[in-house]
Amino acid sequence: MKFKAYQIILPIVIGIGVVLWLFFREFNPEEWRQMSLSNYALLGFVLAVLAVIGRDFGLTWRFRHLSYGDLSWRQSLTVCLLCEFTSAVTPTAVGGSAFSLYFMNREGLSLGRSTTLMMTTLFFDELIFVVLCPIVVLLVPYSDLLCIGQSGLEWLPTTFWIVYAVIFAWTAILFVGIVVKPSIITRLLQAIFRLPLIRRWRNSIDKLCNDMTTTSLALRSKRISWWAKGFAATAVSWISRFLVVNAIIIIFLPAANQLLVLCRQFAVWLVLMFAPTPGGSGLSEGLFMTYYGDIVSTETMALAVTVVWRLFSYYLYLGIGAFLLPAWFARKAKQSKESNTTE
Repeated sequence: MKFKAYQIILPIVIGIGVVLWLFFREFNPEEWRQMSLSNYALLGFVLAVLAVIGRDFGLTWRFRHLSYGDLSWRQSLTVCLLCEFTSAVTPTAVGGSAFSLYFMNREGLSLGRSTTLMMTTLFFDELIFVVLCPIVVLLVPYSDLLCIGQSGLEWLPTTFWIVYAVIFAWTAILFVGIVVKPSIITRLLQAIFRLPLIRRWRNSIDKLCNDMTTTSLALRSKRISWWAKGFAATAVSWISRFLVVNAIIIIFLPAANQLLVLCRQFAVWLVLMFAPTPGGSGLSEGLFMTYYGDIVSTETMALAVTVVWRLFSYYLYLGIGAFLLPAWFARKAKQSKESNTTE
C-alpha cells in the first residue's frame, strides 16, 4: 500500500481553497480589528489539546483492548495515528477503518484477527452514532440543533435523518452479521447482489460476508464487560472529538451555549459521514462556518473559529501522518529484510 503525494496535497488544496473563498466573501477588516481573544483563551487552548489527546487515547485504548494486549500501547497509538491519517486523505465514507486491517496485520496480528478487529471497530464507530443521536435530540431544542428555518441550511434536517437512517441500517446489519447470525445477512446480501444492476459488486459483498463470518466466530463468546469496555473507549474518542470545538469556542466566546455547541458537533460529524472529498475537505469548512454562524458573534470570528477547528481536527493528523507513514514503512521493510536474512 502506497500513498502518492497528490493524495496529501489534494485535501490541503481543497481545504485552503474553500477557506480562501470564505475569507474573500466574509472577511471584514473592521470586525477583524474589533475581534479579540477572551480572558479564557489559554484555558480554551489547553482544553483543546486535552480533547485531542482524549480522542487519540480512546482509539489507542480500543485497539489495545480489542487485541487483548497483543498490540502494545505504542503499536496501538501508531495504528491509531495511521488510521487518522488515512481518514484525512480518503473520502470519509472510506475512513481509517478500512486501512486498519493492513496496519494491524503489519504490526504482527494475523490476517484473521486483523479482520475481526477491523469489523469490530467499524461496528463500534457506527453504534456510537446510533446511541448518541436520540440523546442529542433530547438535550437541546430540535429547531436549534438543526437550525430550522436558517438560510443556507434548509437541507440539513433532511440530510441529517437520511444519513442517520443509513447508519442505523448499516449498524443493524453489522450487529446481526457479527453478533447474532451471520448466515442470515450473508444469504440476504448475496441474493440482493445477484440483481443485474448491482451484480458488479458481488465479489466485494462476498468478501464482506466472509469477514462477518470470521468476526462472528471470534466474538460470539465475548462477555458483556468486553463489549462495554470497547464501547467506552469508542465513546471517549468520539466525545473528545466533539469537545475540541467547545474548547475552541472558549478561546473566542466563552459565554456561548456550550451544550448546543457540543450537540451541533455531533450533527456535523454525522452529516459528513459520507462526504465524497478527502477527509471532508471543503465541505467541512463551509458547513461549520454556516452552521455555527448564529452562535459566533461575527462572520469574521466564525471564519477564525473554523480555521482553528480544522487545524486541531484535521491538518494536525495530516501533518503527523505525512511524517509517520514513511518512517513506519521504512521500519517495517527493515524488519522484513532482517527476518528473511535470519531465515
